[in-house]
Amino acid sequence: RFEDLPPGPFTLRVDDPRYEPLVREGLHPGPEPLEIPLRANSAVQLRVVAGAERTPIASFGLRSDQREYSSEIEPVAPREGGRLELDDLAAGDHRYRLLAPGFAPTVVEILGLQPRERREVEVVLEPSASCSGPARGVASALLELRSASGERRGMRWTDEQGRFAFEGLATGSYVISAQYGGAAKSELAIELVAGTARGDLAIHLPHAAFVSVALRGPSGAPPLKLKLLVTTRDAEGQWNFDRSAVL
Repeated sequence: RFEDLPPGPFTLRVDDPRYEPLVREGLHPGPEPLEIPLRANSAVQLRVVAGAERTPIASFGLRSDQREYSSEIEPVAPREGGRLELDDLAAGDHRYRLLAPGFAPTVVEILGLQPRERREVEVVLEPSASCSGPARGVASALLELRSASGERRGMRWTDEQGRFAFEGLATGSYVISAQYGGAAKSELAIELVAGTARGDLAIHLPHAAFVSVALRGPSGAPPLKLKLLVTTRDAEGQWNFDRSAVL
């Protein structure tokens, strides 16, 4: 930001090792800011392939994690051989999420990119895995899928037949938790391998129970505002607060 300048004109020169040289002449100060884009001078060429044969992937989607305001995976059109040029990159670390039909989502990390560096990175995709099954035949049960580290990977509602499915998953350990109404939560730990589809999963939800309470006061008495506290006793005999309701 430059302030208290005479009318001009001025020449702006940017000489930074992270960006392409820039010279702008004939600039005049004014009330509105001047937008002059800088172009970074580093680049990465991605080569996206699959399997031990290194078969090039013809199409995939890519999102930069630096763009926190957007969660969309943008489709891109790689060149022949599954190659994609990422230019105008600033020196430093970059992280991308790559998604291709039929393959597990992949995180691509480019660390320590230097000014004016041209780097080639090969990304090997593995076939995606899936899992499905019934949740004891309960429709509209809520299921959550988490990785072994606790990161949420998806949420689903069971269909009218009580079935569910999670697709496009990578090899690894997962935990599926399911809950319906006031029933206790059920969890199922699973292992998935690339290119496999497990359809034998069955999650057993305990039956939900409910209690209906009617409080009656003397005839003609004004209505009272009451708060009902519900506690439950666990297997060790300890009472724990569960929920409350205002009547």
